Amino acid sequence: KLPAAVAGKTIIVKNSDAANAVLKVYPATGDAINALSANAALSMAAKTSAMFVALDSTTWYTTPLLPS
Repeated sequence: KLPAAVAGKTIIVKNSDAANAVLKVYPATGDAINALSANAALSMAAKTSAMFVALDSTTWYTTPLLPS
């Protein structure tokens, strides 16, 4: 679960699972990731990483932009 969004805050998440499991990344309550609705999880494939950057006090975006 990500911390509450604060404009400019950056978090790096890596899914290094060797069994190809999907990692669900949840925003803090009331926040959103990319184009997902508030509180919805973003699914990250195994062996991927992304930088989550808070645009404002409620929205996280990923770099690279992951499907949502």
